[in-house]
Amino acid sequence: MSRHAKSIAGLRQILSAILESRHTRPQVHQFVAVCNSIAITLIQSKIASGSIRIRHFGLSPSDIAFDAIADLFREDDDGNLVQIKVYFESIDWEKMEDELLLIHLRRLVFSRTNQGLFRMFQEIDPGLGKILRNTKLAIAALNTFVEFDHFGEPCIAPNFCDPLERLPMIDRDCLQQRLLELTNGSERIPVILAKLSRYLREQEEHSRMVPIVSVGLAIRAVYDRIEIEQQQQPEVELSIPRRYVLSQNFPNPFNPSTTIEYQLPNRGHVQINIYNSVGQLVRSLVNEQGEAGMHSVTWDGKDNGGSAVATGAYFYQVQVGEFVQAKRMLLLK
Repeated sequence: MSRHAKSIAGLRQILSAILESRHTRPQVHQFVAVCNSIAITLIQSKIASGSIRIRHFGLSPSDIAFDAIADLFREDDDGNLVQIKVYFESIDWEKMEDELLLIHLRRLVFSRTNQGLFRMFQEIDPGLGKILRNTKLAIAALNTFVEFDHFGEPCIAPNFCDPLERLPMIDRDCLQQRLLELTNGSERIPVILAKLSRYLREQEEHSRMVPIVSVGLAIRAVYDRIEIEQQQQPEVELSIPRRYVLSQNFPNPFNPSTTIEYQLPNRGHVQINIYNSVGQLVRSLVNEQGEAGMHSVTWDGKDNGGSAVATGAYFYQVQVGEFVQAKRMLLLK
């Protein structure tokens, strides 16, 4: 039997154990590793095509993958992987050939990866998140685009025309360049979208489908150009941070402890709390005055009562005055 065939057969055995609630912890770890490798493949293809930039996340492709698909491995009180069971029990998996089973797993992981990337873009970049929200509102109001999911990735295409799905999508750099050529930076988002719609309709080189994140990044590039032109003075290096920053925890995934780093541009009261995936407070980690500079704190994977928490996705949130930011992490035992 070939290595590929063995790996597929092994996947069926693990998946069967998970769906029948008789899995072991090593089997869960193996399944997580398989899903992560699938997600990494998609992320690396997006990096190669230029649709995402690794520096935006400050994480490795593997860490991005874990963050994007972490919710897939959330367990209920009985240790069941709820989302995995719901998905495969809806498609009559027992009657499928091994290759088709793998295709469905890839489809699920690709969908969740795209959804996770969309969420992460908004979490790590509040400015982009605002542009994305305004873009979606404008799309709903203008009726010049149709909005849909493409393997879980939110996309748009001009209304009432052939989306040219058979052609490759326009890459992010090319999209930004086209919008920069079509705009002067003074337009509001609805006007920019109208110009984008006209361009996509008139061209036949690329698919007319465009990821909303790519549109948001291109719109921000339009506005950034104006800011760059207005800011002619060189930046002055400071000995203290110039802005609030909440870094991704490391290691991630982790067991049993992880470190959270953050930086403060000035003195202020710092609160860092840990929440579970449904928003319940798990641990109050920091509640004190903090001086300007770099800081770090370690979470030992325990709640406020001193009990170890279960495997799953958690959020850590920092609040200093009006600054509030949260990130996701994965505890994997």
